[in-house]
Amino acid sequence: MDERNLSYRILGPFSVLRSSGEEVRLPPMQQMLLARLIVADNNVVSTDALIDSLWGSQPPSGGKRTLAYHVSKLREALHPDESVVTESSGYRLEVTEEQVDARWFEALAREGGLSVDSNPIVAARVLRKALALWHGEALIDFAYEDFARLESERLATLRVDAVEHRISADIEVGEHSAVVSELQGLVHDHPYREGLWKLLMLSLYRSDRQAEALRAARDARDALAEIGVEPSVGLVELEEQILQQDPKLDPAPASRQTKYVLPADRSAFVGRATELATIDRFIGSSRLVTLTGMGGIGKTRLALAAARGLRSRFDNGAALVALEDVTSPVSRTQSANQPMDGSATDDEAELLRVADTVASEIGLALGIKEKRRGSRLEQICESLKSNEMLLLLDNCEHLIDGVALAVSKILDAAPGVSIIATSRKHLDVSSEQLLEVAPLATPPEASIEVDVAREYDALRFFESRARMVSPDFTVTRGSLGPVLEICRTLEGLPLAIELTVKLLKARSVEQIRDELNQHGLAALERGSRDFPSRHQTMGAVIGWSYGMLATDQQRALLERLSIFRGSFDYRAVLSICADDVVSSREVLDMMADLVEASLVISQGTEAVRYRLHGLIRQFGLDSLEQKGQLAQLHEKHAVYFVDRAEQEQQMQSYVFR
Repeated sequence: MDERNLSYRILGPFSVLRSSGEEVRLPPMQQMLLARLIVADNNVVSTDALIDSLWGSQPPSGGKRTLAYHVSKLREALHPDESVVTESSGYRLEVTEEQVDARWFEALAREGGLSVDSNPIVAARVLRKALALWHGEALIDFAYEDFARLESERLATLRVDAVEHRISADIEVGEHSAVVSELQGLVHDHPYREGLWKLLMLSLYRSDRQAEALRAARDARDALAEIGVEPSVGLVELEEQILQQDPKLDPAPASRQTKYVLPADRSAFVGRATELATIDRFIGSSRLVTLTGMGGIGKTRLALAAARGLRSRFDNGAALVALEDVTSPVSRTQSANQPMDGSATDDEAELLRVADTVASEIGLALGIKEKRRGSRLEQICESLKSNEMLLLLDNCEHLIDGVALAVSKILDAAPGVSIIATSRKHLDVSSEQLLEVAPLATPPEASIEVDVAREYDALRFFESRARMVSPDFTVTRGSLGPVLEICRTLEGLPLAIELTVKLLKARSVEQIRDELNQHGLAALERGSRDFPSRHQTMGAVIGWSYGMLATDQQRALLERLSIFRGSFDYRAVLSICADDVVSSREVLDMMADLVEASLVISQGTEAVRYRLHGLIRQFGLDSLEQKGQLAQLHEKHAVYFVDRAEQEQQMQSYVFR
C-alpha cells in the first residue's frame, strides 16, 4: 500500500487519511495550516497570508521562523507524503482532485451536471457518488476563520446545485413520485431557488397531482415576491404547460431511461485481438465470463474493450461496476444467542452482507434507488429481471464469495443480463467461462527488424504509451535492442511497461534498461496520480496480491518459490520450501491456491511444472533478503539440485550398465 497517497477531507469534520485507512493525527495549528493550503487548491499561499490566517492581528515574534517550524512538523506528520511544497513566496499543497474530497466532489458534480440531459442514468449515479462525499458542513472545524467562510459558502451552494441536478436526473428516469417530499423540504430551505420550484412542479404533475403542481407555482411566485423578483419566463411557461396538460411534460420513453454507457477510453487500446475474439465467442455461449490473471496484466482494459465491442448486442447497453475501493462489511457484534464456533449461520450471514454490499455498488452504478423492503440483492435482481444488458464487474478478488453469490442470483433472476468479471481468482460459479489473461506477446531474443518486432503486442504497447510521454518517440533500429530488453525483463506486463515509459521524461531507453537490470522493482516506483493506490508501483500491485492470501503459510511459500529461476516441479518445492512453517502435508493444496490467485503459473497437465513471473520473483527475493532468509534458502536449493543431479547420473549409469 502506498502511504504517500493521502486523502484530505473537508466536507465535514477535518481529517487526513492514509491509503490504509489510518488517520493522520495533527495538532490544531497544523490542522489549520493544512486546511488553508487545501483551500488554495494547488496555488501558492504566501508566507504573509499564512501568518495572517494562523495568528491574525497577533502574529508571534519571528513569525516566518515559527511558520517554518509548523510546516516542518506538518511534513513530518504526513511523511512519506511530500505534498507540501516550498515556493519562493510561500508554500503550496500539491495534490490531485481525487485526494481532496471537496475537489473530487466538484469534478463529479460538474461531470454529472453535464450529463443530466444526455444520459440521466449516468448523471444520477455520478451525482449520488459526489453527494456521498459530504459528512457535514464544509470546513466546520474552521467556521470562524475568514479563509474558510467564503469557501464553505461556495461549496454549500455547489452542494445544492448538485442535489438539484441529481433530482432532475431522477425525474428524467421516472422517479418523479419518489422525489416529491425531498423537493418540498428543499423549497422550504431554499425558497428563492427557482430551479427547485420548477422541479417540484414537474414532479407533482407527473405524479398526477396537477392541482398541487399549480399551487406550487403560486407559492414560488409568492416567495420570489418577498425579495422583489418576478418569476422567470421558464417558470411561467412551465405553469402554463401544466395548466394545458402539455404532452411535452410526459415522462421520456422507457428506452431512454434504461440505456447504460461505459466510461470513455482515455488512451488507445493496443493488441489482444485473440483475447477479444475469445471473449466474444464465450459471451455467445455463456452469460458469465471471468478474466483472471496477476495484477497489472491488463484485465480491466481488456474487459472494457470487449464490452465496448459487445454492447450493441444488448438493448440496455453495458455498464461498469468498479469494486476495487469497496471494502467487505464488518460483521455485527455477535449476540449472546449466536454460536461462537464459527457455525454456518454466522458464515452465511457474513456472506449475505458481502453480497448485499456488492449489490449496493451495482445499484449505485445503474442508478437503481434503494427501497425499504427486501435485501439490496433482492432489489437489484428484481430491477434487472426485464433488462437486456452487459454488466462488467471489475476487481472482484477481495469480495470473491459475495460477488459469486450476487452473480449467481442475478443470472438466475435476469435472463437478459450477461456478465464479464475481472478478478485475480475465478468466481467458481456454474457455467462460468474462464479466460486467463496472459502477458503481452514479446519478440523472441533472436535479432529481428523493427517492422517485424511491431507485430508483437508488447512492443506496440510500449511505443504507444511512450508517445504519451514523448510525442516524437519511435522505435528505431538503434533503440530496438534496449526496448526489447525492457519488454523481456518486464515479461510483457502492461502496467510495468506503463510505469517504465514514464521514465522517458528524463532518461533514454538505454538508461532505463540499465536501471531495471540494476534496481529491479525499485525502478518502477511511481505511476500516474489517478492510478488506484495499489497500482501506483509494481511493489504495491504485488504487495496487494500477497495481502490477499489467506494465511501466513501461503505468503511464506510464495516468497520461498522465488528461489527458483525458471520452471520447477512439485518435488523440488517439497524438498526446498517445506519446514515447520510451511507444512509438507499442505504444500500441494497451497500451490493450487497460489495458482488460483494468479501468483504462480502452472504449465503442463501430466508432468506439471510451475514458474513465477519475473517481477513477482523479484518481490519475493527482496522480501527474503529483508528477513535474512535468502542465504539459507540458496544453500538448500544448491544442495537439493546437486543431490538430484548425482541421483540422475547414477540412474543413467545403471541404465547403460
